[in-house]
Amino acid sequence: MRRWIPSRRTRSVSVLTLLTILTAMGVAPPLGAADSDARDTLRRTDAAEGERARELARLQERLRRRSEEALARRKEQRERLQTLEAEARASRRRNDTILREIEKREERIAELGRTREEAVVRSEDLVARESAVKEQLERFLRELRGRIEAGIPWKTADRAASVTDAIEAMADPRTNGASSLASVGRLQKEQEAFGRLVESSTLGVEAGGGHRAVPAFHIGLLGVIFAGEEGPVIGFAGRGDSLEDGLTSLSSRPEAAKGYLQTIDILNRRRTPQLTDLYFPRLPIEGGER
Repeated sequence: MRRWIPSRRTRSVSVLTLLTILTAMGVAPPLGAADSDARDTLRRTDAAEGERARELARLQERLRRRSEEALARRKEQRERLQTLEAEARASRRRNDTILREIEKREERIAELGRTREEAVVRSEDLVARESAVKEQLERFLRELRGRIEAGIPWKTADRAASVTDAIEAMADPRTNGASSLASVGRLQKEQEAFGRLVESSTLGVEAGGGHRAVPAFHIGLLGVIFAGEEGPVIGFAGRGDSLEDGLTSLSSRPEAAKGYLQTIDILNRRRTPQLTDLYFPRLPIEGGER
């Protein structure tokens, strides 16, 4: 069998126990090496206990710091989580706002599409109506030009050309019905004013084998009267006549030439206005002329 040998610490404890018992019995403990050994043992024990206490304090301090750090990290994580949740909520609100705006824009686009379709339909209807109006106006202008060409021979080419210009302008797609109607109204007023007007000018007539420039005037749409001051050129041209058709002999109607020339002088402000006799070979009446 192995022999039990007490350790140094065990011996120190035994010595201390023995000293305690002897002290309690009133017996002075023996002094010597054992007492010194016990005191050393106590000092070492106290030192060890102190070291363990300090180590424990260090461990507790380390644990406290780690606990505080862990708490700080958890707090930071909670705050970060709260921040992320707030950002997520804000992002959802922004997304909802964007979605609502997209829906509104889509509704607006759809509404604009419907409005555009309605506008296209209205535009097509207006174009059709405008086209019908322009056709009627063009028909009226062609009839007006025909009446001018078949009317009295007074600047016929110029008057007909103004109507032709209006017809050509009306054929331009950029010309709307309103401007076409305004143009027709203007020409109609000019024609009506021409029918009430008496004006003088100089016209060219083929007479006596040559071209003669003779004073002339027209009385509304009744006819054109012309008379030469230096030669036997006198005439009255009604609707549908040329100036040459209206030539008559000055010798056969001397009183007519006198009245014609007096009227021309009055119109040209070379004579005081007065009553003048005018000879009309024929006057237009409804259903024909006489």
